[in-house]
Amino acid sequence: MFRPMALTVVFALLGALVLSFMLMPVLASLLLRRSVAEKETRFIKRAHALYQPLLSHAMAHPAATAAIAAGWFAISLCIAPFLGAEFIPRLDEDAIAIQAWRLPSVSLEESIRNTTMIEKLLRRFPEVWTIVSRTGTGEIPTDPMGVEMSDIYLILKPRNQWKTAKTQSGLIRAFDSELEKAIPGTQFSYSQPIELRVQELIAGVRSDVAIAIYGEDLSTLKRLGDELVRVVSSVPGAADTKAEQVAGTWYLRIAIDRDAISRYGINASDVLGTVQALAGKTVGTYLEGERRFAIQVRFRPEDRLNPEEIGELRVSDTAVDSCPSSSSQGSALRRARPRSAAKISIAG
Repeated sequence: MFRPMALTVVFALLGALVLSFMLMPVLASLLLRRSVAEKETRFIKRAHALYQPLLSHAMAHPAATAAIAAGWFAISLCIAPFLGAEFIPRLDEDAIAIQAWRLPSVSLEESIRNTTMIEKLLRRFPEVWTIVSRTGTGEIPTDPMGVEMSDIYLILKPRNQWKTAKTQSGLIRAFDSELEKAIPGTQFSYSQPIELRVQELIAGVRSDVAIAIYGEDLSTLKRLGDELVRVVSSVPGAADTKAEQVAGTWYLRIAIDRDAISRYGINASDVLGTVQALAGKTVGTYLEGERRFAIQVRFRPEDRLNPEEIGELRVSDTAVDSCPSSSSQGSALRRARPRSAAKISIAG
């Protein structure tokens, strides 16, 4: 990602070096007056007066000079590993991106209410100019998130108007203290808008450092992730340490008994079509200018949220072809007993 910029800097330095040796002497000979005379300024004369005795003393004692130089070089080698280095320094965007993490089973309505409370609390700080929030996945799903996650963008006023803190890190500490007291049960992580997206593009995570654990058992991954968070949180310098959510959402698993439905002449696609109508079956698209909205039909909440009611659903090849367009038809489908029908079996 940074190779083109690095090459550009190298080419610019090489070009400047070539110009300094080839072009600048020619321009100096053409533009400077013929009566130019070389002379030292007062500063250069004073520097020579101080430097000349030191140079003469060093040349007279070469062994001691070499030993001192080697000692300073050894000291620099010991200090160099602790200096640290970075290719690009961290930019100060004058904006803060807060990510709110809730329980995976939270509803969209509760998530929106929680985000509204966060916005109202943060607006009390005089440093905040405006707040923009986003919950769940956007219309263009480049950043998939569940409804339990929200991105909250804070645009800050100029620093000369800050009163709560003079630095951005101090301001984040003040935000976190108030949010932890007012909104318990919600985890918060802090970054900057551009920095957050660049980290996602480069590493696929929203943090500076990430530890990946691979496996197929979600419960084991969750247990190991929680243990790893406890260990990493104790490391000095670690902040906003958390594990990605891989469990906690309620779901219903429906297993198809293929031998049973084959006796009624029903295909697995017929059963899946009825199951799809529980959460929402797309039957068309609504256009509003350049925006597109999917038109979906689904069963009533009392029908689709009750496992006992779902277990009583009747499936037929004709029922799936004519998908119910209203909740009353969904109930009729559940109560009807068509000529070829099979009961849905709830596996877990």
